Amino acid sequence: MNSAELHLGEITADNILQYIQKPSECEEQLKWVEDKISHARDSFERAARPAEMVCDCYPNYHVCTGMPQSIFADKFGNDMQKDIVNHMRDLYAGKISQDEINHYFEECCMTMRKYRTQHCQTSETNENDNMQIISQMYEIFAKENHRAARNANYMEGEKINASYGSSYRSDDWTYYNADYYYQCDEIKSELRQATQNLADKWGDGSIDFEEIERNSEYILDGGFDFNSGWNFTYRNQAARSSMADESSVPPKDFKFFYKESMYPDPSIDKGLVRVWLGKKEYTRKVPFELSRTGIGNQIFNAGELLQDDLSKSESYREYSKFLSNFFVFTRWYSWESGINNKFGNYYS
Repeated sequence: MNSAELHLGEITADNILQYIQKPSECEEQLKWVEDKISHARDSFERAARPAEMVCDCYPNYHVCTGMPQSIFADKFGNDMQKDIVNHMRDLYAGKISQDEINHYFEECCMTMRKYRTQHCQTSETNENDNMQIISQMYEIFAKENHRAARNANYMEGEKINASYGSSYRSDDWTYYNADYYYQCDEIKSELRQATQNLADKWGDGSIDFEEIERNSEYILDGGFDFNSGWNFTYRNQAARSSMADESSVPPKDFKFFYKESMYPDPSIDKGLVRVWLGKKEYTRKVPFELSRTGIGNQIFNAGELLQDDLSKSESYREYSKFLSNFFVFTRWYSWESGINNKFGNYYS
């Protein structure tokens, strides 16, 4: 009797082993089993179970294909990444806790390892593959943390801009809240600890987080820190503001809002800068001037605009130094100067 003569009710792990004599026949026989067996389960189990049955038949031949270069490259990984995005945004919205994220991180790693094992790409005891799963999972969690922080900052700034009314432009503003800088940094630190804890549980490998972030492919929209992502949003996309030194650490309770035009009439070229230093707020107009011969009056340093206010108090020196990292400019200036195509640290 060959495999074509088997009846559906006779298929078991034992008779699969009987008719599959060589590991080289694994792929052909597995395809036949998948075509014949219909499971009342979800899509993940339908895809995984036949492979698991075949691999279990070969105690010395567990892996058929080896691990993919990226655990997120297929539909299963892509769907998991989308779910990670939602969880990180829920964390910043206060819907879930950091402890829940840590537990969810470990759950994702375990689910991914089970999936790869069932598809004969690894085994649960392969330490190199385990470290790949953990490391790449950290990379995605840390990157989505950075993006979730940017998104939370943007949504808050959008509300401030909307408060001026529908007659004003909705796309000519920038916003920075130091709270999100610190939250992003704290969550990344927690993720690193959760990652190392799992690495210790699955093996004795030490995770090089700096190496992961330095060699990551997910850096087109900034690195894994809040400031580089802020520059991508407001220098490269909105093209209205720039932070000169992305490594600068903001003082606590610092917020900054800039709007290019405060008037519905586009011929009036006065912008607005608002700065919150603790509980105090300072507001200054930005004296933009149209020019047909140059672009010098289309960019200003935010620290210089508020220099008179901040120099009056010794306690504001830290705020003044950080604010001097920000440059505000018009959309026209960004295109003429090319500043919107600059990445990383850049002094205008």
